[in-house]
Amino acid sequence: MMLRWISPLPPAIELAGTDTRISALSVIRLLGPPAAASALLFLYGVIYAFPDARRAALQQERQVVEQENRAFCEKHGMPFGTREQHDVRRASNE
Repeated sequence: MMLRWISPLPPAIELAGTDTRISALSVIRLLGPPAAASALLFLYGVIYAFPDARRAALQQERQVVEQENRAFCEKHGMPFGTREQHDVRRASNE
């Protein structure tokens, strides 16, 4: 017994490895490592780098204010660090 193909179209043949669809799993595999690295860098910035930068900025601001206070006192004839200067500073903060 011989089989004959009676359709005008040839049978569909799928070749191995030619599937061009992108599955969700392949996207996760592709983007997973970069996403994990980004998350780690974000956590480093939030936990370690940002507080240090803020602390350094506050310290620098304190130093600038201290230098301005010293220059103001010397300009107006008050030796810096004396009781008179301390009283003026306390009065200005109130």
